[in-house]
Amino acid sequence: MKLDNAAYLDGESQDGVHWESVVQAVSPEYQFLDQHWYAVWCRDYAANSAQMSTVTISDSDNAHPASGIFPLIVRQIRGISVLSMAGYYYPFRSFLCPPGHIESAASQFVDTINSNTPAQIVQLGRLQVTDVVCDALDSAFRERRWKVCKIRAGNQQVINLPASVEEFRKNLSRNLRKNHDRRKRKLEANPGFALSYYAGCSQDEWERVVDQCAEVESRCWLNIEGQNTRIYNSEAFWKSYSAKDEGSKRLAACVLTLDGRSIAYSLAIDSGKCRYSISGQYDPEFKKLGVGIIADMLMFEKAIESGIEVVNMGEGEWDYKNRWGAEPGPALQSYYMFRPGLVGFGLYSVFTTVNRLRKTSIFSWLNRYF
Repeated sequence: MKLDNAAYLDGESQDGVHWESVVQAVSPEYQFLDQHWYAVWCRDYAANSAQMSTVTISDSDNAHPASGIFPLIVRQIRGISVLSMAGYYYPFRSFLCPPGHIESAASQFVDTINSNTPAQIVQLGRLQVTDVVCDALDSAFRERRWKVCKIRAGNQQVINLPASVEEFRKNLSRNLRKNHDRRKRKLEANPGFALSYYAGCSQDEWERVVDQCAEVESRCWLNIEGQNTRIYNSEAFWKSYSAKDEGSKRLAACVLTLDGRSIAYSLAIDSGKCRYSISGQYDPEFKKLGVGIIADMLMFEKAIESGIEVVNMGEGEWDYKNRWGAEPGPALQSYYMFRPGLVGFGLYSVFTTVNRLRKTSIFSWLNRYF
């Protein structure tokens, strides 16, 4: 087992063969978490603010060159060394361990953290409560006398797709179907309207699609209200991810344009039989035309046609997602581990105190940090 400062800036590493074998052995819905994903993420998100390292767990008795890969971000926060899971927002965080080696890999991972890093805090999440890798890590940290705090979050929303588009539409409310069809016909009557679906495109095509999505997001309510956007200001990440086959084959997008102007989009990543919804936004000027619904409908239809069985819609906007048949999936939680010793115990005490305070009305603003 080892802790390497991975050479992610060019997307390459000495352990490429390890990544390939481990990714192929994990559940298909996590196989998009390959070396290319983390390479691009590190370059475009982490390079200027932290150091990325990878713990690679090897087992000579294992049929795979590595039995676990644990990408991490190393930060110094007010002089305190903190390790966090690398990646993106949920569901784009997990560790990669083949079945049958999870507990042993987790134990070796924690031993590596204990011996080879000065980390006082290890933060994992947000993750599904059903994530068996993190359950194993939770036990391994506790066995080594680390203090562990779990912070529950909301639920993701998932849609179990039927076998046909006809059945999917039949399960929707009559009002939703009627509004979608009427507005789509109205838009299609305009010669300047186009509704396009993209998958497995060339690099040039993906760059254009990313720019179209960013154009919509620059005018959407998220940006207007100063909230985090998924594509706008993050174009370099998505263009880099789609530049290689590992990303291009997984991305899917629906884009609506009117007279050359992008007015709505939906973007997703496919992995196994699961489609992860990245974001779907619309230009508020065209809200009454239902352009967001039209983009989402096409994305669901294409998912069914391509054999996708589940769409993970992420958190938030429950009412809108429920209209499409979404139901609560596993709850999410974050883990905070504190190293044994006076410093770790002090940090643990401060953390648990702040966690209690954030649940009161006076200090509810603290929730933004959890």
